[in-house]
Amino acid sequence: MDNNSYTNPAEQSAKLKHRYKKPKSRKALYATLFIIILILSATAGLIIYYFINSKSYMPCSSDKKGSVKEAISKDFDLNSQEKLKSLAEQIKKQNNYMNDANCLVVLSAYEISNNNYDSANNYITKLDKIKQNSYKLDSVFGKYGILNINDLKTRLQFIKLQRDNLKNNARYF
Repeated sequence: MDNNSYTNPAEQSAKLKHRYKKPKSRKALYATLFIIILILSATAGLIIYYFINSKSYMPCSSDKKGSVKEAISKDFDLNSQEKLKSLAEQIKKQNNYMNDANCLVVLSAYEISNNNYDSANNYITKLDKIKQNSYKLDSVFGKYGILNINDLKTRLQFIKLQRDNLKNNARYF
């Protein structure tokens, strides 16, 4: 038998003890743990802060300078597809626009003006899911007879009737 193959257990534990160093003091250990906990807490706090702010910011309802709300109040016009298209493109570039009632009104008005029943219905359905007490529609919509979601639904039903009439009339040709 080879002398190197068998080692004394006491020698093995001695080798292991020298491999791992103990912290020099408990204060250093506590300071390290405190710093790690502090970094993790700060990271968690920033993540929560970002999540709350990204969910609460409404791009079409915010009064911040340069917001989409300013563009809506200047350019919203149901009779101008170009202005509605420009607003719709601007809105779709924003974060969280699907949770903002004013954004959904502009997008649905744009789709209604293009006679896109399915897209308009999709936006109005999403608007319907937002609690009506949680938002106030911009006053510019009132100039065009959009005071609440039912006004949009009425316009949408008109498009549906037109579409159904076109289908029925196409049968006779």
